[in-house]
Amino acid sequence: MCRLLRISRTTLLQLCALREHPAVGHPNPRGLGSFLVGCHHRIPHEALVEWLGRNQGYERESA
Repeated sequence: MCRLLRISRTTLLQLCALREHPAVGHPNPRGLGSFLVGCHHRIPHEALVEWLGRNQGYERESA
């Protein structure tokens, strides 16, 4: 997954943590939806497609 997104493992884990943070009333738009299986994060296809859409849109708006 890290190779596909061209990010480090640490960055991937940070993106997953942004989405899972319980103190936030609404999820962070930069966060990547995932769930834990044991101690490994699993990212559903739908969450990845949604995140890529938001990420590309954010880059266009901020440029």
